[in-house]
Amino acid sequence: MDVLRGARPNCGVAIEALHPHLGAGFPWHQPETEHTDLTDAESWWSRMTPVFVNAFRTVLRCSEEDALELSLLVRPAYIDAGAWGVYDDTLQCLEQLRGDGWRHVILSNHVPELPLIVECLGLSPYIDRIFNSAATGYEKPHPRAFQHVMESLQPYSSIWMLGDNPVADIEGARAVGMNALLVRAGKSLLDVSALSGL
Repeated sequence: MDVLRGARPNCGVAIEALHPHLGAGFPWHQPETEHTDLTDAESWWSRMTPVFVNAFRTVLRCSEEDALELSLLVRPAYIDAGAWGVYDDTLQCLEQLRGDGWRHVILSNHVPELPLIVECLGLSPYIDRIFNSAATGYEKPHPRAFQHVMESLQPYSSIWMLGDNPVADIEGARAVGMNALLVRAGKSLLDVSALSGL
């Protein structure tokens, strides 16, 4: 986590040591639980602050005050568009599919600032809507996450979920009758021909 490296460059603690203490803290780690009370950014991040404080205190063995100071650096670091990227062929793929008549939406388990990140990555011209768990209160693979998308986009002749998580994306989509295609990280985003003629 760059927050820790920047604020405590000589702490001598591996960044990976934080992972076990963050693993159950994000809403998407408990997708069976709705969180419709966390649909604005301040509420969402306020809920996360104690998780970050606990992780920093446990791993760094620092004071509550220092841990809180570090936790307040997480949000700006996480939403920094420079920390995110897209596959080299993403825009070409989206443009080609749009030319074939497809509309694109994002359904993601993410932080409240996802629309800003999408805009900064240059994806906004290709995305019709964003369905973000931090706004809806439902994390994939919760059925309501997918059902909300299906209800909102009607009418449509075909709807597909493309994702890299076999459970959250693929099983979640298929459980509500949505078509799904698994995309693996490290490979080409998508062979556009896979959707030709559908």
